[in-house]
Amino acid sequence: MLSKNTLLIIGFLLKNHTIVYNVNQLAKELEISVGSAHKIVKGLENKKIIKHKKLGNSIFYKLDLKNKEAQKICEIFLIEDKTKKLSQNSIAKVYASELEKFSAKAIILFGSILTKKEKANDVDTLFIIENKKD
Repeated sequence: MLSKNTLLIIGFLLKNHTIVYNVNQLAKELEISVGSAHKIVKGLENKKIIKHKKLGNSIFYKLDLKNKEAQKICEIFLIEDKTKKLSQNSIAKVYASELEKFSAKAIILFGSILTKKEKANDVDTLFIIENKKD
């Protein structure tokens, strides 16, 4: 079982996967202690879920998305995150239940409906990708 802070770090690195972070930055962004962040990062690095890159005297980390275990953990994180967000947003929950009827490779919904709920007043955009060619 992964700890709350481990999931915070994995989720943060996943949502910011194009950027590398050092331990101090992770601790500050996630409001956890540097010691805790360091311990978690080292554990994830030992399992090859994250990888490091040395730049000068600093070590920066990012998820190793080529690692199968990292992929599975990220998949579980995204499912949990989606479930949590849908439970907090009844309108998005309706969208999600309707979209689950499609047998698509990916469904992407853009718009403020996901964050502003009933106050959303823009046009949402939906992309349905049925196969790799699409």
